[in-house]
Amino acid sequence: IEYAKSILAERMLREKQLGFIIFAGKTFVLAPITSDRAGLSYLIETLTTDTINQSEAETSGTNI
Repeated sequence: IEYAKSILAERMLREKQLGFIIFAGKTFVLAPITSDRAGLSYLIETLTTDTINQSEAETSGTNI
């Protein structure tokens, strides 16, 4: 996850607007398309594998 977070941080420098979707069994929009780089940076920095509650069957993790 740390590698993916570093790629996202690099990508933010090149793009004007980005959105952020996370998934684990279900898909969640963490951030809609925005140009708020500070907000997206915060979301990326604080993202962990526990961001989505995986104790329920419908949001349990994937093998990716």
